[in-house]
Amino acid sequence: MKTFSRLLSIFTAAVFILLIIPAGTQAKEYKWLNTKDYKNVFVHTDFNQCDFIEKNLNETIKRTIMREGIDPTISESLVFKITRFGDEEKRELIDKELTSGNKIIFYVYAKCIEYGSVYIYQFDVDFAVMDSRHSQALIYSTPRHSVMGADSPRGMDKIFRKLMKEAVDDYVAANAK
Repeated sequence: MKTFSRLLSIFTAAVFILLIIPAGTQAKEYKWLNTKDYKNVFVHTDFNQCDFIEKNLNETIKRTIMREGIDPTISESLVFKITRFGDEEKRELIDKELTSGNKIIFYVYAKCIEYGSVYIYQFDVDFAVMDSRHSQALIYSTPRHSVMGADSPRGMDKIFRKLMKEAVDDYVAANAK
């Protein structure tokens, strides 16, 4: 019985260490996410074949980021901010302050394929910096927030909210003073 008790206490201590220590070191691990003026962020979206939930995804991005006191600029273009009013579009150039000087941007990708009564989906939320020389975003491999599965649009929305919150939490933790 003593052996079982010792094993249980060792196991409990190991689980505690594995769960608690990473949370404290994560902000240090992603220190490179620290960016000037982190309270204003650019979010580039690429919603491939997800037009049926694109509005919900954009709203989730906006709400999740704004909850942390950060002002997001969301666009499907790296050059223009596109605002839609019914059938009309208004295009404005993206403020260079949002993308210059190795400023961190969010890159949000979604792909959806209808399969019977559900949708097969893939969501990725990555961090990137703009390479002004080549006018493209350089996406970093960590931290990467990714999920795929099959669900209804309502279930997809729930999964995406959780994924977006995790990415924003990493961004905020890296920029907390």
